[in-house]
Amino acid sequence: QRRVHGTFDHSYQSFDTLAPNYTNQEQVFHDIGTNLLANAFQGYNACLFAYGQTGAGKTYSMMGEGPDRGFIPRLAEELFCHIEREAGPGVEFRVDVSFIELHNERINCLLNPRRTNLRVREHHHSGPYVANLTKLRMTSPAHIAAVLKEGTKARHVVATLMNHCSSRSHAIFSINLTQKKASPEANQPPQEKSSTINLVDLAGSERASKSGTQGERLKEGATINQSLSVLGQVISKLAEPKPKQVIPYRDSTLTWILKENIGGNSKTFLLAAISPASIHYEETLSTLRFAQRAKAIVTKAIINENPSGKLIRDLQQEISILKAHLARSQLFQMTPRTEEQTMEVAEALDQNEAVLRELKMSWLEQLNHNLHVQDQRRTVLQEMGISVVKLDPALPYFVNLNENPAMAEAFLYYFPKGSTAIGSIQGDGC
Repeated sequence: QRRVHGTFDHSYQSFDTLAPNYTNQEQVFHDIGTNLLANAFQGYNACLFAYGQTGAGKTYSMMGEGPDRGFIPRLAEELFCHIEREAGPGVEFRVDVSFIELHNERINCLLNPRRTNLRVREHHHSGPYVANLTKLRMTSPAHIAAVLKEGTKARHVVATLMNHCSSRSHAIFSINLTQKKASPEANQPPQEKSSTINLVDLAGSERASKSGTQGERLKEGATINQSLSVLGQVISKLAEPKPKQVIPYRDSTLTWILKENIGGNSKTFLLAAISPASIHYEETLSTLRFAQRAKAIVTKAIINENPSGKLIRDLQQEISILKAHLARSQLFQMTPRTEEQTMEVAEALDQNEAVLRELKMSWLEQLNHNLHVQDQRRTVLQEMGISVVKLDPALPYFVNLNENPAMAEAFLYYFPKGSTAIGSIQGDGC
């Protein structure tokens, strides 16, 4: 019998509820979430990865509902409890969220289903970010839970032989916390800190021989394995004492978006989910080796002090320079090279103006914008046939059934008037 040695901070047994050492969701959050949230309120970026093979319980740990609610709902509750304790004169907190999935290396916004195939940009200070991403202002834990539930319905999920509810995409739920406190010194601008909490539910690695996938599902599995392979390569290079080689962040959309969380400005946690079944020995060993390498990485987190007034002035100055450059370029005859440079300047100008508009929006304007986006999202879901409440009992509909009561009847699919085709367009199986 071969023994494998490794180091870890916590070890949980969560598959046998009758075992004396059974660990519930509350204990997992207490051990990890308390430290993660404390880092965020200090102004540090924070991140939690859920990594492991398909069917090992990653999505359950991150997004579980009801009595077994997962890490994200519990984090939302503790976040607003902390805000209530800290609230007072001269203190202001803002909580914004975004929710994306990476499906076949394409980025889709789960809070606005019309926004698909989004592009990744890089800011010289904050690093890579997703352009044109929908962000919503949150006011309560229930608000976050509702947004999380609605966004999850738009995520790509399918049944395989290994997992009846297998995620076919990586999901990233981001919480941006901004704290503004009045300066104790007179005539001084308020002190402002911001932090981003990225909660990452990675799609599970799988073998086609075990999962029984074919056609489009097989292609999805290959893309998932490829992105996880790049993540493993990045982790291995960063774990070296003095990495001299170029880190291949750009080889995958996943590692490029989470560049700062993996090896930059972030305090990052890893939840490695493994299966107790002996037939998954190789996958379990691979997961533990990945976690061991990840533990050797040292990130350089800093407190994100964000004086918005200075940022607005800098953006206004940069916009003026870009507009002047754009005006000068239009006075001369265009060549392919100058036309390309002009397009880059115009694109940078649009990005800066979008950021400036977002910074200048008042709290009430942002809240009204959130309500408008939520109405749009629900309209799109209804056009897709998806609803969270029974609209008309006389209309025919599909309803999902699940052995977990909290997930049963989570969504309804109504048949529109006329003919409805059921099945894959390609007809090559699922």
